[in-house]
Amino acid sequence: GGVGWGRGEGGGGRGGGGGGSQLVATAKTVGSRVPRDRTFTIVAKNFSKENKYVKSVTLNGKPLGSFILKHADIMAGGELVFEMSSSPR
Repeated sequence: GGVGWGRGEGGGGRGGGGGGSQLVATAKTVGSRVPRDRTFTIVAKNFSKENKYVKSVTLNGKPLGSFILKHADIMAGGELVFEMSSSPR
């Protein structure tokens, strides 16, 4: 299992459906403790009312190869960074 997201405006959510990332829509940085005193942090770089589209996503500094984030990736801790843009492309 994992969490998916899509590009553009709209819903998003589990499974990689529709739109822009609602996961980071209310904050620039969100952190959560995971087992073994690790932290998983989600960052939205350049996030603003105008920059509502996801330009790119990296996990621990490496480009994320798909729109799926595995549970094991979250439990390992680290940083998921969304680079936001004003353009959907």
